[in-house]
Amino acid sequence: MGKTVKLTIRLSPEDMALLKSRTAKTRLSQSGYLRMLIRGYVPKAYPPGIYFEVLQKLNRASGTVTDPVIYRELLGALRTLQEAVTVPAKIEDMEGFWGILKRERYYGRKFTSREQLDRMIREYIAYYNFSRLQRRLGVHTPMEVFIQYRAA
Repeated sequence: MGKTVKLTIRLSPEDMALLKSRTAKTRLSQSGYLRMLIRGYVPKAYPPGIYFEVLQKLNRASGTVTDPVIYRELLGALRTLQEAVTVPAKIEDMEGFWGILKRERYYGRKFTSREQLDRMIREYIAYYNFSRLQRRLGVHTPMEVFIQYRAA
């Protein structure tokens, strides 16, 4: 992608408030939100805050269950949530994902702690799976495609 071009736009106070409200819901920067709109994507709201908490609790609980039936059900629920994160099967896909993450969220920013960087990565993974529309998925999010696949 390389160099960027600075763009200045004028908005009414109402439009600016609307832009701020929508970027807050998606957890995108204003420029990131506008870039997605320019590319024909309408960013969706960030997933519920409980997503990572449920995933962690299921992961912890799967190690303490002794009943094999409940263990299989819990493991199935954990796999379902983990699949929702859409781990690519190919190395090339992972390299592409990390390239996109770095371009959209890492370059040009300074992180003061590992926790801050870790939080950014976790938030981006959730955004990538729940809000970021992808052409190769028919202009759907990975989660929408996953839900359609599971329903079929």
